[in-house]
Amino acid sequence: MPDSCKDGALLFVSNIGEDTISVVDIGTSMEIKRIRLHSKNKMLFRTKKPVMGPHSLRMDGSKSIIYSVNCYDDSICEIDKKELDVKECYFAGSHPNDIAINKDECYAYITNGDSDAVSIIELSSKKIIGQTSAGSFPHGICMSNDGEYIYIANMDGNNITIIDTWSNSKVSSITVGSRPLDIISSRNGKYLYVTCSNLGYDSKGSVAIIETGSYKVMKNIEVGKIPVQIELSEEGHSLYVTNLGSNDVYIIDLNRFKVKDRIKVGKMPRGIISHGGYIYITNSEDNNISVIDIKSNEIIKNIDVGIEPTSILIVQ
Repeated sequence: MPDSCKDGALLFVSNIGEDTISVVDIGTSMEIKRIRLHSKNKMLFRTKKPVMGPHSLRMDGSKSIIYSVNCYDDSICEIDKKELDVKECYFAGSHPNDIAINKDECYAYITNGDSDAVSIIELSSKKIIGQTSAGSFPHGICMSNDGEYIYIANMDGNNITIIDTWSNSKVSSITVGSRPLDIISSRNGKYLYVTCSNLGYDSKGSVAIIETGSYKVMKNIEVGKIPVQIELSEEGHSLYVTNLGSNDVYIIDLNRFKVKDRIKVGKMPRGIISHGGYIYITNSEDNNISVIDIKSNEIIKNIDVGIEPTSILIVQ
């Protein structure tokens, strides 16, 4: 790896197919530890199949705790970054998919697919203190840059729910394309980017561009088949999109709102993150991570991790 990557950063990768979190040293491109998650549900102990289902990862503001949202056993686990081990796990609502944490680190908002709701967890007590209705099968979630709203991509509702974080109530919804999965905000907060996966249909998906001033969809950009996750480039001028069904990554120019490149990667790419001039992508069927040089848009390395890697997070 180039010296620019040797900054002490670690990659955390959720392996949904074996209930583990891989920890990868970026400098050496080696997996240095595989953290195993254990369910508190005694009814699940005897099965040999994965029972936790680590689906999404998030970091707290102090960069000391990694949160793993586990969709199979309805839990969230806290992982200590220093010890590289699980601190504790607790209930996160029915079929949790994704997590957003408010600016003062007091509350976590968890999308619950089975109950069409968002659970609000008080992080100091590790307890659910409330729930707010979302759309049908809420999946991805993000918070506005000022912390006043959370935005939820409802996979079966084909829309985005907007929730006021002061009242924790639904204020509006925005219709988007078919089967939205992921949602993120632009650096300046003026736009929302949504992957409309078209999951279940033999056609390409798209990325919806929403203006936050009007909450109107201003453009839909066609990408590959089953776009899953999106990531902003480090300077914020490009958007990277992993396409699970076409095994590629699309790069969108955010100054022109047009696709400017396409990169073939491994099988069933899902999670994606950019750092230090490189893009890191989880290939779920290949059980590895592809490392892409942004300058050449070419894969320079594949790193083996656990079974069926999904979400990916970088910690310095």
